[in-house]
Amino acid sequence: MCWDAIYSSGYGRCTHQFGKDRAKIDCHRSNCALSSNHTRAPHNCGTTCAQQTSGPMRVVDDRSARCDKCALGK
Repeated sequence: MCWDAIYSSGYGRCTHQFGKDRAKIDCHRSNCALSSNHTRAPHNCGTTCAQQTSGPMRVVDDRSARCDKCALGK
């Protein structure tokens, strides 16, 4: 099943997180309707193939510093 990745930066010293980007990750499965490898052969797609993403997954670039806002005292 394909999924959505939510990329963000996390700052360990102030615990803030800021979103950077979002991307669809392809599962490359033939039985996933959203995949680039979805089968083109005749089949009953609605009952045999995944029809939605598995939900968002967070990918956090963890940094041990403070974010710019906290570092500047704002």
